[in-house]
Amino acid sequence: MGHDTAALFSNSDDLAADLDAAGRGTGEKLWRLPLNQGLRSKLDSPVADLKNYAGRLGGAITAALFLNEFVAEGTDWAHLDIAGPAWDEAAGLPTGFGAAALAEWLLARRWAGGGGGE
Repeated sequence: MGHDTAALFSNSDDLAADLDAAGRGTGEKLWRLPLNQGLRSKLDSPVADLKNYAGRLGGAITAALFLNEFVAEGTDWAHLDIAGPAWDEAAGLPTGFGAAALAEWLLARRWAGGGGGE
């Protein structure tokens, strides 16, 4: 996704839309990619229940499919793949990418009655 955009994976259109809106509100670009179930078989293993690396091709998608295996059925979830924008190569420093978008998303949920205290 380059140095300024993170991949967004989710099993929920509503959650993905909310995270995308939070990213737009903070200037952190998110691009939703599909959970392509056609790649799920790349995680099969002859010696384990599941392997955590399916090769380079489709790697971000298969990584998200791997995470999906550990989420309870009926639970909305999202994964932000921040590998590209997490590091500023010129400055040699981490960027903290994603923190502002997640904070924005949490605050929006709190004020929308999605949880949280007083």
